[in-house]
Amino acid sequence: MIHNQPLQEGKILIGGSYSKALWLCRDYCAAHGWCVSVKQIQIIWTESTISGVEVYFFNYPRAGERDIKTLGMGLLVYLVAGLGQSSGSMVVNGEAITYEVSGSDPSL
Repeated sequence: MIHNQPLQEGKILIGGSYSKALWLCRDYCAAHGWCVSVKQIQIIWTESTISGVEVYFFNYPRAGERDIKTLGMGLLVYLVAGLGQSSGSMVVNGEAITYEVSGSDPSL
């Protein structure tokens, strides 16, 4: 059987440990019946370069209709907390979103 639906996709970019991010993504996906891919990246910004991860996700057709923006935002918040970061960013369906922990320095 072939399953299809209009594509919705997104990705999260965040600094932190690749191995810890893998563990956090596994935990989140198990709890929410979701699937993501994770790759190690280097994030270059004005003052520095840091190691981090890119988490890619899309609406897997066999899973039925899902709100991937809400799922992605939940994962972003979980990763920021779990990786001890002050912020993280997500691009989903053409929209850019940055989540910052209250009281953090926005220049980071």
